[in-house]
Amino acid sequence: MHRCLAILEILENIFSYFSSHYAGDIPTLAALARTCKAFMGPALDVLWYQQGSLENALKCLPDDCWKRTTVHEELAGSRRSWQTIKFTRNLTQQDWEHAQKYLCRVKQLDLPHGWNLPGPMAHIHLLEPIERSLPGRRLFPNIRHLSWKPSDRYLSAAQSTRWLRLFVGPNLRSLEVHGNTLKTASDIHLLASLDIPLAHLHNLVILLCNDHYDSVICTSSELASKLGQIKKLTLPAINAVALNHLSLLPNLSQLTLTQPQIDDIGVPASPLPLDPQPFAALSRLDLRNCRAAFAVDLINSARLWKLAHLEVNSCFPELQRDLDALYVAAGSRCTTDNLRILCLGPPEDETINDPATNEPRENYALTGLSLVPLFKFSNLHYADLQPPAGFLIDDDTISKLARSWPLVEYLTLRSGSAIQARPLTTIRALRTFAKHCKLLVGLSIPVDASDVPDFDTYSQRRITQSNLTHVNMGISPIADPSAVARFLSGHFPCLDYVETLNDRRWSDQYHRIMERGEEEETERSYHVLWTEVSKMLSLCQAVRQEEQFWAEKQGAETSRTT
Repeated sequence: MHRCLAILEILENIFSYFSSHYAGDIPTLAALARTCKAFMGPALDVLWYQQGSLENALKCLPDDCWKRTTVHEELAGSRRSWQTIKFTRNLTQQDWEHAQKYLCRVKQLDLPHGWNLPGPMAHIHLLEPIERSLPGRRLFPNIRHLSWKPSDRYLSAAQSTRWLRLFVGPNLRSLEVHGNTLKTASDIHLLASLDIPLAHLHNLVILLCNDHYDSVICTSSELASKLGQIKKLTLPAINAVALNHLSLLPNLSQLTLTQPQIDDIGVPASPLPLDPQPFAALSRLDLRNCRAAFAVDLINSARLWKLAHLEVNSCFPELQRDLDALYVAAGSRCTTDNLRILCLGPPEDETINDPATNEPRENYALTGLSLVPLFKFSNLHYADLQPPAGFLIDDDTISKLARSWPLVEYLTLRSGSAIQARPLTTIRALRTFAKHCKLLVGLSIPVDASDVPDFDTYSQRRITQSNLTHVNMGISPIADPSAVARFLSGHFPCLDYVETLNDRRWSDQYHRIMERGEEEETERSYHVLWTEVSKMLSLCQAVRQEEQFWAEKQGAETSRTT
């Protein structure tokens, strides 16, 4: 063997290219571990680093204490079967001695919930005899990353927290717990009783789905107040005391709250101390299922936020004045140069609940003045802004926006619900995006395309942008699809796909036979015309590619003849 392979660091680098969760690498790693003593340690480290169930660990036990068996289950009227393991006798501490050289190498354990058995839950019934055979010990003593997502079909809350203790060790640095089994106030409080090394955790994710909010915020805040070295934190909610503690942590870079409520930190929230600077290392703030009023209070609690990523989402239809306050808070408290991603609207792949039908849509739509506080973020790469009824912004405001965000790659300025105010922006305003936003790849904005500018009106100066490939036009009035396609293709030669607001409904069989009102019928007619535009754009691009091919070929032939 070459002497270089006697250097442990070189071997570790070689084996790091393999992965224990890629089936094709497992036989290779096993073969390398059997090759020689020098290869055994590094190969086994990679082979055992990440586990997705207990099966491999159980197979390391002596052959006389376990056997394979088939389990049958009736579920939703269908019979399901899966392979699992059954102990044939009581386990002892000595049974684990041979397995320890493998179990101590496990650093990451992911036990997800799910119905796709065989899977992690297939071995849940073995945890009690395992616990008896390892009194006061951990199954994986050196585990650093644990993901625990038990199904309430198989475990009660008491069992879930009991078995969690079997895996939580002093070396743990990352913990993710989905509390599907925690349904009562006392269940939730069980979390705080676990011997988790909170002071040393770098990553903590606690997700709870229940109605006992007082217990949720109490337990979450108690856990948060014990953190010391945390870098990434996801909790349902926190109170003012926990917020103050987290603001002083030097390493916290990402904070996510999944179900905060308006009065969690006080109304208004007390200002955080100025020295030391609160949340000095925080680069991402993610507020989910969050009312605008809470986000405003939280953002205003600190004088300055050096955020690169700010996300506030909710399905609740907020009024214009509440969203204006949120935009002002974000614009006044976030540093100008740092912000790269800004998302203010519904969660991804969801929509805002429709506003009250007895109120004017304009009460839920934002104006150009609403956007002005955000123009300062000149380094934005991704902006997703979706108020309940969209925007009422004229072409001059669009021009100012395009000049303010020259680096934007993905831009969404549309309604976050199924309704939308009639747009004031005209199709002519898209020229400003072609001129000032050269990196723009995806654009979502409704425009009034019923009157398309004649070519003569802009023939004095050609403006093109070759990165934009797809647009979502929301509910955009349109009259002449061929004129629209000409205008768009001339300014965005690579554009080949056009969507409309919630356009999947028009291809839904159930929706097609439903009775539609006049307004929805108008939306459908717009959708049909925009579909024609999309087809024309694809054709324009195909023709353009052919012309480019022949031009290049002719140029090559000309150069050869000269």
